[in-house]
Amino acid sequence: MAVEGRKADALERIAVYLDGLPQAPPSIRDLFKEGRRLEGEYRYREAIEQYQSAFQPQTTANNRAALHILIGNCFLRLSELDEALGHYRQAEHEAKEATDKEGLAAALGNMGIIYRLEDEPSNALEYLGQALDIFTQIGATIEIAQTEHNIQEIKRHMEHSDDTER
Repeated sequence: MAVEGRKADALERIAVYLDGLPQAPPSIRDLFKEGRRLEGEYRYREAIEQYQSAFQPQTTANNRAALHILIGNCFLRLSELDEALGHYRQAEHEAKEATDKEGLAAALGNMGIIYRLEDEPSNALEYLGQALDIFTQIGATIEIAQTEHNIQEIKRHMEHSDDTER
């Protein structure tokens, strides 16, 4: 599958994690809502600016993790994979600080998708496997199914690549 095809497929399965942002204080919630609106209009750079403005002293670690995931998703849509990966790593750090398992799993899963797009299947499987373990622990059934699907797609792609090399 061409890179663009893999990217389009991956975009359908990236985690959108909001953890409390819709209920955050108005100064944060309003920026979040404006960012989501701009994302819906494919205005990703402007959405990133809104999300970045929501990092305020009262922004919780859970909310910071969610904001980094949203920013990473925008960069992914802009095909800026290094920027996206950096924000997913920040989300991982914030989620660990907050002991936020769902946020951690979302960040790890999205990192796996980046590695899939960068044609690093072993790294992709490692991160997706970690995400799947956490999603299983917390009983996140939709996320379990999405992550299992991502893992199976990578394995199929690896098998197909092995077959073509023979």
